[in-house]
Amino acid sequence: MGLCHAGQIENCACPGPLKTTTYLRSTFSGGTDAIRLKPDVTEAFNNHGCALQDKGDLDGAIKDFNEAIRLKPDNVETFYNRGLVQQDKGDVQGAIADFQKYLDLGGDVRYKNRLQVKKKIRDLKQALSSTSVSRKAR
Repeated sequence: MGLCHAGQIENCACPGPLKTTTYLRSTFSGGTDAIRLKPDVTEAFNNHGCALQDKGDLDGAIKDFNEAIRLKPDNVETFYNRGLVQQDKGDVQGAIADFQKYLDLGGDVRYKNRLQVKKKIRDLKQALSSTSVSRKAR
């Protein structure tokens, strides 16, 4: 996966113009100034979620991504980002749902390659079925 935000946050799908927005810049270090200043700006929550993910605060990241989705339910990059965190947490079904929603909303090469996301969904479903099969064998 690539890096965005001047190489500060790994696996984040935030669009490039956000890198230059002053009030969002503080979120890259995990600060909350952007949310305090602009609590209705989806990108503030999405970026803060990315920063929390990078710091390993997966629950905090999910909370911010949920708020970003509440503010803008068709925000494709937030579904992708939340899917990554769901996957990191081991919530395979949650990750599949978020990646599928990303595709359903028209997520495209501007954010991530659709084929890579489809492969990720296939791999997660396979892992889920393998786990299910191994549990039945016990």
